[in-house]
Amino acid sequence: MPERNQVSTVKRIIFGDILPLNIVYREGLYYFYYSVGASVSRLVSADLISWEYDGDILKEKFPFGAGTGSALFRNGRVYVVYDRTGIRSRVNIVSSRDGMLFEKYPLPAISGKAKGGNPRVFYSGGVFHMLVAGKGIHLYRSDNLFDWEYNIEVFGAKAGVVYLSPSIVRLGGKNFIVYGEKDSRKESAFITECKIDIESRYFSLCGEPKELPILFPRTSTLKDGRVLLSGFVKNTPKKITILQELDYQNGIVCQPLRELREKRRDSRLLTATVIGKATYAGFEANNREITAETLLNAADSLEISLGGAITAGYKKSLGLFSLSVDGEKISVYVGAREQVNFDIIMANGLCEVYWDDVFLALPMQTMPSPSIEIKAQGSAVVSLCEFILDIE
Repeated sequence: MPERNQVSTVKRIIFGDILPLNIVYREGLYYFYYSVGASVSRLVSADLISWEYDGDILKEKFPFGAGTGSALFRNGRVYVVYDRTGIRSRVNIVSSRDGMLFEKYPLPAISGKAKGGNPRVFYSGGVFHMLVAGKGIHLYRSDNLFDWEYNIEVFGAKAGVVYLSPSIVRLGGKNFIVYGEKDSRKESAFITECKIDIESRYFSLCGEPKELPILFPRTSTLKDGRVLLSGFVKNTPKKITILQELDYQNGIVCQPLRELREKRRDSRLLTATVIGKATYAGFEANNREITAETLLNAADSLEISLGGAITAGYKKSLGLFSLSVDGEKISVYVGAREQVNFDIIMANGLCEVYWDDVFLALPMQTMPSPSIEIKAQGSAVVSLCEFILDIE
């Protein structure tokens, strides 16, 4: 295994401090392309859960670097389109027949000055299309993937805002645009339903943006139609790249990968007894992953503590949902709600907590001790409490 500070062999859905491009499926394997420093590299997986470093495909020479972009498998070739950063930044293309040796196209992908970077390339209607982002979001088109012409202004400029990493996906029979926004105060990512007619150069938004639980979003559409979302976990002390799955179920749903959820079918189910306003349960020390789900009605606060090292909580009077791991704490305001559902997943260095439509995650130094404590304060008690223990 090569010595690399940024990327290592990983389990589950956790990656290091990298800029994700997207996932390409080829000959039974998934390839996750990403950039770090001056290189574009990739990870490989057979199941979308366990990933291994699979080498660099290109390395820019100083003083240039490799920014983000996208990968595409078409007509037996893999194409990677990316930003070359530094002096005279431009959008570049490399391609490969065997997926190992990549050749660089000698000219910029866009002649003249491009209207942005973070290129996302996709194929539709017999032609190639490329979204780029900057002070706006713009769409180009090409017949051969190398000669591009300007087509549509998707988003115009907004004072003080830089747009990032756009893509268009299809969920539940509808089109959605996924993109990031950054200004002087904060960075966010959104998904919004849209209508687009590339031939007539028409684009419009159809609803309010929904904020996503990650930053710098990148999407990948798999052969079975599922849409995966990669990006940086919000509010973490260091950058962590994670894979999620987007779905449309009377609204946008962001959840763990199906492959991870299906691992629960071989789980051992334990139910805990409610004792007044507190519930206690213990597990064996050699377990690798614990999922705890609980439903609380109308209490003022709920707190789940895992071995004292991890605490997830909700306080209705303040409208705050919080997660604390090894002394690091993050909170998000969600408002007062009468009913809450926690889903806590601990796996190989990351603690993920899903609470209704909210997602928080923090890195773990060590697995906590196997004791679980649930406390409810207020006028109600826990009405359902179950613990699912995954045994690998």
